Amino acid sequence: MKHFFITYYVGILALLFIINNLVLSHFQVGGLLYQLIVITCIILNVLIIVTYKKDVKYKSLGILIFLFLCLFSKDRFQLLFAMSSILPFLWSNFLESKHIKIFTVCIAIFISIFYIPLFLLFLLLSYTEMRQDKGSNGIYEDTHYYCVDHYEIYSYSAGATDKFHYYIGKYYKILNIDSIIYIYYRDGNEKTYKEYQDFLNSHTCRLVDDLDEFK
Repeated sequence: MKHFFITYYVGILALLFIINNLVLSHFQVGGLLYQLIVITCIILNVLIIVTYKKDVKYKSLGILIFLFLCLFSKDRFQLLFAMSSILPFLWSNFLESKHIKIFTVCIAIFISIFYIPLFLLFLLLSYTEMRQDKGSNGIYEDTHYYCVDHYEIYSYSAGATDKFHYYIGKYYKILNIDSIIYIYYRDGNEKTYKEYQDFLNSHTCRLVDDLDEFK
């Protein structure tokens, strides 16, 4: 079992990343405990790749896979995990053969060219998450309602140059322990203003701010 796990580590790692970031994309996790868990996984991931560099197969493919998967990271820590997987793959590949060295150099050049876009993406995700943690993610508080049957509706805008957007979707708060860890499920779509108003008028809804004050 251990031999299988190490040999196909790249595929297993990529599959778990895809499940977490794409299949379970509607589940959002955050908080200090979540950050510590991801950082621990990053350290363990690097140690496994470096320790078993001769036994892990398809490392070159792993570089390409995680370069692509960086684009689908659902938060900054998932992006950091994907990027941290690329570096040990590059390092272990470089030591194996001349062909791998050439390939690694090409990949390194590719990363250096797209480093700035990736770094900007990381900053964008960080900024978005910080705003969300502060409750200022572009949602207008006087339009943000929780409704019956676990519905959530609100209007939002990306800034002064952006138009109003209206959202209707399902919202489940699975776990929320202050700033330690939170897990929630959010799945919905952008709607028109008329759809937003019709939904608000036909369902029992309460402003989120009123609920927070009640608590």
